[in-house]
Amino acid sequence: MAHVLNDRIKETTTTTGTGNINLAGAETGFETFVSGIGDGNTTYYAISHQSTTEFEIGLGTVTDASPDTISGRTNSNVISSSNSDNVVDFSAGTKDVFCTLPASKAITLDHQSVVNVVGSISLGDSSNRVILSKGSDNQIQFQTEASGQSPVTSNSGATKVYADISSMTATSPTTGDQAFVSANSGLYIFNGGGWYKIATVNTSPTISSPSSGANNTLATNGTATTIELVGSDTDPGTTLQNSYAVTTGSLTNGGGTTATITTSSTSGGTYTSLSPSTNTTNRFFKVTPTTNTSHGGSFSLTFSMSDTISAATTVQNFTLTFIPEGSAVFDGTGDGLVSATSSNLSLSTGDFTIEFWVYPNNLSSTQLVTDHRLGGGGNDIAVFLDTNGKVNLHANSSTRITSASAISASQWKHIAVVRSSSTTTLYLDGIADSTTYSDSNDYGGTAVTLGKYYNGNQFELNGYISNFRLVKGSVAYTINTASGGSTAFDGNGDALTVPASADFAFGTGDFTIEAWVYSTTYANFPYIFDGRTNPGTSSNAPALYIHSSNTINYYVAGSNQISTSYSSYQNQWTHIAIVRNSGTTTLYLDGVSAGTWSDSTNYTDQGPLVIGRHGDSSLATYCLNGYISNFRIVKGTAVYTSAFTPSNIALTAITNTKLLTCQNSTGTITDASSSSHSITASGNAAASTQKPFKNYFTVPSEPLTAITNTQLLTCQENTGTITDSSSNDFTMTVVGNTAANALNPF
Repeated sequence: MAHVLNDRIKETTTTTGTGNINLAGAETGFETFVSGIGDGNTTYYAISHQSTTEFEIGLGTVTDASPDTISGRTNSNVISSSNSDNVVDFSAGTKDVFCTLPASKAITLDHQSVVNVVGSISLGDSSNRVILSKGSDNQIQFQTEASGQSPVTSNSGATKVYADISSMTATSPTTGDQAFVSANSGLYIFNGGGWYKIATVNTSPTISSPSSGANNTLATNGTATTIELVGSDTDPGTTLQNSYAVTTGSLTNGGGTTATITTSSTSGGTYTSLSPSTNTTNRFFKVTPTTNTSHGGSFSLTFSMSDTISAATTVQNFTLTFIPEGSAVFDGTGDGLVSATSSNLSLSTGDFTIEFWVYPNNLSSTQLVTDHRLGGGGNDIAVFLDTNGKVNLHANSSTRITSASAISASQWKHIAVVRSSSTTTLYLDGIADSTTYSDSNDYGGTAVTLGKYYNGNQFELNGYISNFRLVKGSVAYTINTASGGSTAFDGNGDALTVPASADFAFGTGDFTIEAWVYSTTYANFPYIFDGRTNPGTSSNAPALYIHSSNTINYYVAGSNQISTSYSSYQNQWTHIAIVRNSGTTTLYLDGVSAGTWSDSTNYTDQGPLVIGRHGDSSLATYCLNGYISNFRIVKGTAVYTSAFTPSNIALTAITNTKLLTCQNSTGTITDASSSSHSITASGNAAASTQKPFKNYFTVPSEPLTAITNTQLLTCQENTGTITDSSSNDFTMTVVGNTAANALNPF
């Protein structure tokens, strides 16, 4: 067997998987591997899929058979590939196979006719050879390799290395031989009669303190930790230089600085900043931590002491961990928390923000989170959870808002009630509920009750409340106004048509098709989209429709491949996503998997793509009555690979986006992707101001603070007494077994 390279060797293969490659014959103008390389010989091959990005370059063996093959595809023989340089599990389709010389195996001449070798030069055969290579010190290195042995590095000069003097004197040297003894860093020469020390090689400094690997806990109050380097060097006349480098972790975290590094010549001297890997004669280093709870973290610093030739190091580990905030726990049996009475808590008729995180242990009964009132009835305002997990706003003796979405037991949820200019809005995790309350009530309550009814043990909470804050006279957050729009369909033949394009032929790769859909009726099989070139016969393009039996169906290859109940989604916005990820297609409804299908389909149809109606115009009754918003196709990428929370803002043209439409609130319906497909609206399909998105604000990811106009801030302690952290410093009266607890949402 020989290793052979040759020109103009090219064949095709339809082989799939990771095994031997079956060759299908030479391309026009080329030779086969058997004729050009020879049976039993090895060669470098390249395999490139004609329809996908799959490729593999490696070393294989040619075999003359029926059919001819290339064998030996192992990870160790693969030089480069689309599978992280491992063997590729080739998918179906035609692949080109040709002989190549990998760049990493080439010897080249540069523009100055200098020979460049990426690896090493080997002289001899496997039984006994000499290897010439570049050492880690960028010096020339010689190695010898005997049969069956690993290469042994030889010294490039006449100097040999010995562990100690006895090892050196036990040899049979010749005059002029030199030796280095590691034990004493001595350099010796043999004069024919004996060994004589001629020099002491430079010795490394030693660091006696601090010991390497020490763990330092940084103070959350910002107190600095001082590191003093103590060391020495036996070489005369040296001035030691000190420096530091960040070796693990980072000095920044959460968008801010975890700690800063300064240095001084004396412990009590003036400390100045020092950049990493910068030398200084100072030996005192001060690590000063932040007091911002968002920027805690861990990192390691390697301190170096150098004589400019060699260096000693010590590694110090630092951790800044803030004690987590806490909550108030309520056991549902008479527990509660009541503030002191004060006119400062009266909300009057102005703006306000009431917010908190709540964690219900169960939802088996109606549970009050907060009850704010002066006395029985009247202009009270309260928030309670019902047995369906809905959040309810009770104001002026009636329930005014019941949230469209539900919360879950054993999970933290941020809830905010915001009145702005006589409109009260309920926000769950920063997203506005679809219902608002026209609110001009004068809320005169002067006390706040948490975890139960204000008057008696009723509607007790079984769970936790954290970071309850009442802001009087202002909105605590910048409210972002939802933007965008949708396309309206009246159910009477409306459609959007996008011309046929290779963008819609997904092949065998990953893809994502998603949109928000609002359907008012399921009669006559409303289609959300149809990508079939010929809807009557095409089998290699997708379609998605709602059946009159209240199911949503993903239709491919003449059958419903995924079908699931859709009745609960009528007359509301629903995010729908079809995602193929590594051969499995998933239908997601509002970010939750509603069904999967093992999908090896080669989607070759290019459309045209029809949105909002069956692709066959003669079936114009198979159309949507409702709205579609933010219809996006991403070819080659599975945007979602597990359960997710749909975006609350308009989608963007991420990488591989081939279509993005149904986003305009007025005017022409356009494609916002880089493809800029033309879109034709038929029937009464038109841009609409209806949209799935709601006003929102960014929920804090750290404990709340007493911002301007804060009148009450409580349920933040993890142990001890529950207090008010506002400037009022109200007394909080504990009822029953209510207590501070370490559980918190951060």
